Amino acid sequence: RVFFTKNPPAVVDQLRASARCNEDLGLLRVGAVSALRLDWAEEALPSSVPSKGVDLVLAADAVYYAGSAELVLGAACRIMAEDSGTLLLSYASRWDDTDRALA
Repeated sequence: RVFFTKNPPAVVDQLRASARCNEDLGLLRVGAVSALRLDWAEEALPSSVPSKGVDLVLAADAVYYAGSAELVLGAACRIMAEDSGTLLLSYASRWDDTDRALA
């Protein structure tokens, strides 16, 4: 199962529409992908995301400043499987303090 997450509701709607289009084209199994609103700063996860049960978290361009590094890493830790979870973080280096926060 795959979860696409973003914070802005309009972007979540776009993710849902994209998933439906791919299902209609037969490129995705119906129901294999869910689009959810996720705010990295909130402790509570969406009810459909299994706490401590996600094997792989892909985060692309999710860290914009030093403070967001801690939020993203904290949220990833809350949802990843404890012994086997992996975080793959794609990050564009912009500021030295953010780079240090991720080091």
